Amino acid sequence: MLKRPRIARQALFTLLVPTLLSLAAVGVARADCNDPFGKPNELLDFHLKMSRADWDGLVANRPGEACNAIYKDFKAEFRCGTEGPWLKVAVRKKRGEQRGIEAPQKPPLKIDFNEDFMGMVPEAMGQSWPASMGRNGYRKLTLNNGQGNKFGNTVIPLPLLMAEHVAMRLLKRELPSAPGTAYAKITIHTEDKPNGEYHGVYILLEDIDKPALRRRFNSTDGRLVKASKDACAVDVEFDDGPPNAAKAAFDAWIGGGANSTVEQAEKALDLDTLLRQEAIREILVNGDDTITTSVTSSREGLNFYYFEPRQGLRHYIPWDTDLAFGQQNENCAPNSLKCLPTERIGRWCPTVSRIGAATVCQPQIRKRYLEVMCQLINGSMAAEEILKVWEDAYQTVKDVVPLEKDIAWGGRDPSNPAINKSFGAEYVRLKSWIPARINSVRQQISCAAGCPAGKTEACTYLTCPGERRCENNAWTACRPAANCAPGAPPTPPDAGASADSGSSPGASGGNSGGAAGGNGGGNAGNTGSDAAVAGSPGTSSGGTTGSGGSAPSSSGGGSGRGGSGGAPAPSGGGTPSKSGGCSVGGATDVGLGGWLSALAFAASFARRHRRRN
Repeated sequence: MLKRPRIARQALFTLLVPTLLSLAAVGVARADCNDPFGKPNELLDFHLKMSRADWDGLVANRPGEACNAIYKDFKAEFRCGTEGPWLKVAVRKKRGEQRGIEAPQKPPLKIDFNEDFMGMVPEAMGQSWPASMGRNGYRKLTLNNGQGNKFGNTVIPLPLLMAEHVAMRLLKRELPSAPGTAYAKITIHTEDKPNGEYHGVYILLEDIDKPALRRRFNSTDGRLVKASKDACAVDVEFDDGPPNAAKAAFDAWIGGGANSTVEQAEKALDLDTLLRQEAIREILVNGDDTITTSVTSSREGLNFYYFEPRQGLRHYIPWDTDLAFGQQNENCAPNSLKCLPTERIGRWCPTVSRIGAATVCQPQIRKRYLEVMCQLINGSMAAEEILKVWEDAYQTVKDVVPLEKDIAWGGRDPSNPAINKSFGAEYVRLKSWIPARINSVRQQISCAAGCPAGKTEACTYLTCPGERRCENNAWTACRPAANCAPGAPPTPPDAGASADSGSSPGASGGNSGGAAGGNGGGNAGNTGSDAAVAGSPGTSSGGTTGSGGSAPSSSGGGSGRGGSGGAPAPSGGGTPSKSGGCSVGGATDVGLGGWLSALAFAASFARRHRRRN
């Protein structure tokens, strides 16, 4: 056998090292298991290990739609990535009889890290994930499969995989309390498939519970309520009992809310946060499926959490955005599941929930609501900003979606645009729907473009005072004041922009360009009001970036306008933000670990070849 000359090996090594370092700098699209919502443009790799009998039992578990229906928990083990220990967890099918019924091998899932099965799995008691987050770790995670409720006899693969995820990211940019979202691949390991079987890409959502409240408000004392089941009473997640100042203030106000002023409402609940999330959902044609529009038996609305702290105000947190982007059945006749971009603003007034009647349909507060809506479409909800997030989401999952063709869809390719309401078809259709919708909203509410240069407004960022600004003719989101630490936010808000569109803070630089971190960015929150709406300058004071944004750091990706109209961020860098306790230090997209890994590999390569010589 001929030996390769030493000089050739040396030349190969000389060429290889820069290549490895270049690859490290670009970064493989693999999300960080220690910060699952930190990089929404990268895929998490989740593994579940359970018996074949339990997996089949989970798939077959269909207890019905009754309000008291109980979905069975199954014992499983969980791991993120291909290394590290397996954690004992419980996994069950997510509530909702029709979601996922067209793809039984890809059911929507709930993972519970804290279920000890009545002491039979003691190591799970008090467990959260990841361990690096300590008591602020996640105890439960939701995994939605990208499929909506069964519609007639059709098979419509993954129409919501982008719509639901993108809607929550848009909410997260403006609302730091909104749930984090990302994408995760799921591999199931059973005794007959010990190496695992791929079951598709899922929308990962952060559940709201006590650790989630602690991450946001640094407090869990009070009352947490969830409403996600139509025709059912709200679920009280926990209630620490009286006295509760937030509950007392809200109950006193809602009784006479139909004649409320803005000032009175602001003493009863976090009004700006409510108006902001409802405006985003109406812009996205979320139908009668929200806090203010849904008429349920309790008249409380639908698809939200609210937290009533012992001291403070009721705070609404959005949940379940599966009907966003006009994914409605029967609400948009004759265009079922494809609402037109011209859907009328205010269509649901006055037939709404009691909170809707007291806010978005109440004349004085509706004026503020329309101002907020105008601010949004002049910032993070501008068509070009939504399309950036839309394209980022598509690029994240487009290569893995076709892999579920056989396991979940009976040979149908979800990425095929020729299949009605498929992932591929909706990606194409909604790219033109989005700008048409924003243009329609602007015309309907008489919203002038832009904002007054240099204008600032006070706002509240979780527990911190903050400020929003008009920068580059668009409103930023609320940025926390320096030297204020708002609890322990889980992840930064989503910049919603590609690598070259860094906005305010940027802890992960080129990844998604926004505030503190790839998931997040202090993108332009469009909270400032617009004089064109109702003929007066806006005074709304709510919207915030996301759960960890701060003032700009030097590591935002590129130099374009931020995901929601924020100020340009210097490219490159990696120096920490200097905005005080609320900030998150900047970092390059690769980080030291990436470089060290590449150098270690190169060193290992050199040692092997020295030994062979």
